[in-house]
Amino acid sequence: MDDKVTKYFLTKVEFETVNESNGRTKKIKTQYLVDAMTCTEAEARVTKYLKDSTLDYEIVSTAKSPIEDVINQS
Repeated sequence: MDDKVTKYFLTKVEFETVNESNGRTKKIKTQYLVDAMTCTEAEARVTKYLKDSTLDYEIVSTAKSPIEDVINQS
């Protein structure tokens, strides 16, 4: 294990897209697991990650995740 304290946050994002056939707006909900120290930092990282997105989006919520650690297999 690392000496660094790692916190994970679950950030929920809603994307808005327009259905080409009927012109109606559709919302697509997705979640991102973010390695950050605070909710604010997690939201900033998601914003940076999505900066080139062609869809309009809104960060709906951010909360500390119950996930303690991520184990990478070498």
